[in-house]
Order: sequence, then structure tokens, then C-alpha cells
Amino acid sequence: MRPIPILLTLFSIGGVAPEGIVAQTATTTDYGRSSATGGHLPYLPLADFANSFDSTSGTSRGYWFRSPTSCVITGLSVENEANRSRQSAALFILGSAPPVYPAFHYTTASEVRAFVLDGAANTVQNFAPVVVRAGDVIAVLGGTGDGVSTTLTTSYSLGAMRSNVLGFNVVARRILTQNILRDNIAKGAGLGLATEGVGDGPCGRVRLYVSGQDAYGPAPHLVAASAPVLGGTAKLELYSGIASPQIGLLLMAGGRLPGLPTPYGDLNITLPFYITLPIPLGNVMKSGSASIPIPNDDNLAGVIVDWQGVVLDFATPLHGMSNGVEWRLGK
Repeated sequence: MRPIPILLTLFSIGGVAPEGIVAQTATTTDYGRSSATGGHLPYLPLADFANSFDSTSGTSRGYWFRSPTSCVITGLSVENEANRSRQSAALFILGSAPPVYPAFHYTTASEVRAFVLDGAANTVQNFAPVVVRAGDVIAVLGGTGDGVSTTLTTSYSLGAMRSNVLGFNVVARRILTQNILRDNIAKGAGLGLATEGVGDGPCGRVRLYVSGQDAYGPAPHLVAASAPVLGGTAKLELYSGIASPQIGLLLMAGGRLPGLPTPYGDLNITLPFYITLPIPLGNVMKSGSASIPIPNDDNLAGVIVDWQGVVLDFATPLHGMSNGVEWRLGK
């Protein structure tokens, strides 16, 4: 994205600096919920299918994330592109993030909140509601098989999965176990869980059904990839969430709104918009980015600027609006 020469004027209009300029640290803050006008699902959105992983020893793959809000999980279902007849899966609520392989966290019986052993494939496996608190670590493993041999097939994502819980965005990252999932030991205790590096490898695709999720479903996700440092260049990344977007827009304003409904989704930033940038979303991840030059002017230290992404699909038609991202300009 080319530099925007009028940015200094727009920042001076769009943000509010504190009385008496003092040293300010550049910060970014995510807020609000993502939303879409349709395509809603009763389960947490999953990344697209990449390929299947067959484990003859019965090990499994999945994902984990820290819940951004309280919610209630009611069921799960393992994606089944391999067309197996049975599914096995486990849901855990952990006290902390899984360690990095080759270290493992060995689960306790109290952490196992749901366990499916050779349930019918392609069906929702319902269980007693699992109450999750904001900040809890959710982990899930799952695979499909024939219910006889030890082989489990994992449906792999393209990488880490951008999802949302009741509209609050998360990034679900890869976990694995080297233990047999189709085993009553897994139901009780002793299943070793680990992530790999930063966890950006393929995740096992398991649907988690959450009460109220069908009001949100797949929706755009705006990410601050770098801080707005004076004299530097800050980057914003917009992930579509919507399956077939034609165009994305990046909107800049000078304040927050509490999710005002519009025909395109919920508005998280105030009017007027001081900048509207088109963001192409043509790559495999259906994402795009904008690099924004920040003037090197100490008078802008502490200025607050708010951003929101809009994704448009006029063919479906299906539109969505992202969470808000607030910048505080500084050193």
C-alpha cells in the first residue's frame, strides 16, 4: 500500500492528544466484536481444509486458544473429508497454555470436560453444557476412523485458525498428542498435550458448538501487526472470514462505538471516516494489509486513532465488519 501524504492532517483531526505533550508509548488495543450479515454457524469458525493426516498409531491433532469471553460449549464434531465411519475426540479446559514439544502437559481427569470414543461420524456429539470463563484455555483433539483399527485421520487446516467466540476474535493454534486418543486412559488422565513452536502449523479441524454462536459465525478480523511509532510505519492486517469476498475496506475514525448495527455489520468506530482504504483480499488466506506511515511529529504523541475493516461480497450477498483496533501514537 503506497504512503498517504495527508496522514499528518488526518491524524490531527481524527485523534485527541492529552493536555501537555508528554512521552507516550505507542500502543494498540483490540476491542468490540466482529460481525457478518449472514452465513452464521452454530460452531466456532474453522480454517479451510488443507489435507488429511493419517496416524496408524492412533495419535491425534487439534487446537487450543484462550477464551476471550465466557461461553457454554454444548457439543463437537470432527470434520470428515476422509469419509470414515467413526469419530473420537476430547475437549479439555486447561489452567495454562500447552508447552512446546517435546515437553508435554499430562492432562488430569478434572481437565477432561467431554470425551467421545468411536461415536458415529458426521453427527454432532452433544454432551452436558461445559461452562467456560473468560481466560480459560480451551483445547480440543479429534480424528476419524473405522472404530476397529488404531488408525485415526485428522482433518488438517491450512495453518493456525482465525476464529471467533460470540464475535470476539481468537487465533486457535496447533496442539498434538503422541498418545492414543481411542483409549480410556485419554478419558481419565495422562494424555500428553503439546504445541509446536509458535503453533502456526496445521490444526486438527473439530467443530465446537457454542450456545449463541449462530448469531456471529465467520466474520472479518482486523489485526494490528505493528505499533504506531512516530516516524515509523505501522501495519494493519485484515482477514476476511467471509468465504468469497470481492473487496475489503479499511476505515479510520477518531473514537469508538459499541457495535452500532448497519446493513454491513456492526460499526465499532465513530463517524465521520477520515480515511477509507481499499484492501485487496485475493490470496489463499483471503487477507490483505495496509502499511501506514506515521509522521515524526512529537505533537502527535498520545493521539488516539480507531480503525475498522469492512469486507464486501455483493454476489452472495454477504458482508461483514471487523473488531475495532485503537492506536495510541507514541515512541
